[in-house]
Amino acid sequence: RFGFGTRSSTTKPKNEENPSNREDNEAAARSDEGAERDLQLEMERQRKKPSRIQMLRDGYEGLVRAVVRPPRAQYSPQGELGPRRLRLDGGQVICRTDFTLMNKENLKLQCSLWAPVAEGGVKPKTERLSWKSDSQSALVSRRKSGMDEDDDTMQSVTSSVVVYLHGNSSCRIDAIRTGVLETISPMGTSLVSFDFAGSGLSDGEYVTLGWHEQHDVHVVIDYLVGRGYKKIALWGRSMGAVAALLCMHTYKDAHVTAAVLDSPFASFPRLVDDLIRRGAIRVPRIAVRTVLSLVRGSVRKRTGADIYKLEPIKGVPECTVPALFITADKDEMIPLSHGENLDELWGGNSARISFHGGHNTPRPPHIYDAVNTFLRATLSDDDDVTEDGMSQTLEKIKDKCRKAPLEMPPGWQSAVDPDSGDTYYYDSYTHKTTWFRPYRPSPGYERATAARQNRKYLEQQERSNVRASRHGSKSLPPKAGRKGDGGTPMRRASPTITEEEEEVPETANKRFSART
Repeated sequence: RFGFGTRSSTTKPKNEENPSNREDNEAAARSDEGAERDLQLEMERQRKKPSRIQMLRDGYEGLVRAVVRPPRAQYSPQGELGPRRLRLDGGQVICRTDFTLMNKENLKLQCSLWAPVAEGGVKPKTERLSWKSDSQSALVSRRKSGMDEDDDTMQSVTSSVVVYLHGNSSCRIDAIRTGVLETISPMGTSLVSFDFAGSGLSDGEYVTLGWHEQHDVHVVIDYLVGRGYKKIALWGRSMGAVAALLCMHTYKDAHVTAAVLDSPFASFPRLVDDLIRRGAIRVPRIAVRTVLSLVRGSVRKRTGADIYKLEPIKGVPECTVPALFITADKDEMIPLSHGENLDELWGGNSARISFHGGHNTPRPPHIYDAVNTFLRATLSDDDDVTEDGMSQTLEKIKDKCRKAPLEMPPGWQSAVDPDSGDTYYYDSYTHKTTWFRPYRPSPGYERATAARQNRKYLEQQERSNVRASRHGSKSLPPKAGRKGDGGTPMRRASPTITEEEEEVPETANKRFSART
């Protein structure tokens, strides 16, 4: 009636499919949808994938930022600078004062001074030593001091001070985290550490590997001289050591009497060439001059520094103060030859000591001992120290470093790599390895020692419980009373062991019986 054929029991209608064919069609449709989705994702990745020109731009920008903007250290001055008042084992009191200086570019430099003071020179109720100023921190420039001259919160009992200069990715906290403060404090000498412009909490966006930092060092020296310090020693590491070299050559300040230079480079163009030769910087040798010329222009445009002229080795022959150079025999950033050349061309008495490690390896104890001996000789109040006497002191320092203890710290073992033939070191507790010689006990050893002490404490507690169980409800033998209470010992009720409490192990009873 409606144009449809009659339905037969043996034939299927045209619009009805076989179930197996329907499943195949659905699977094919899902497959097509998945292929289309994958195609869309691939097209999206291709659109987001940077071109070769963009990759070159990103690589070049990374190279420039590695020079002028490495990772910036961030910290909290309230917690990480330590307490404001310290008392050494010998009774000497050291107070920390934070202050702010203005450099020649009108950028604020955040500084800290740790100074030994007389016992009566600090008010006991003072929690925060600060300048008497309207603002929270005093701003000092080379032309005018905004501090009250009658303020005695930073009057030190010594006339010598050590200025610590940090590296390009660090800050003044290095004086706390490393052994610098521990080395300087027993000498009775003040210590100053500050953030270079562009580092830490100081103002500025870029660092210049010593080009502008040398002027920051001079601002700090000028301020310390105005505060009455007569002998100043510079202790720089990496970029800080280069800044110290440039500052001594540029300003020739007579108050600088010594320099500790840890891992400085002799010439920046030479350093880049060494890193390319080592493979640390992947630039074709045929394009080295072109790349350096481009980087030079970008750095000069952003910071005003000319890295081609960053060659502290040229001014080294004119430096005559005693110097102690520190180098790492496996420094992956600054080759050992840079420190050797600087030591050879130094205009005054100098010595170079080395240790087994890399550029960022924690310095071993004998290095800090050598620095302590060197600074004691150069900052002493004895003005009769001759060049011969200083030469003998430097020879003793080098001999002492050569005879540094060779035994391994607890928990470490050494082995030889069969492939390279080099010696490596591993923690016998955790089996972690390192290529650098350790100078401190291994973490596994320290954890095992702590666990041993904990077990010892538990055994003592167990013996105390056994003793209490032997006495029962009786009181333990009384302890002597405090002085001034008439001589009557203060009695204390002993804890009694009840049935509900845990029973004492049988082994403890046997041990107690054998001992008694």
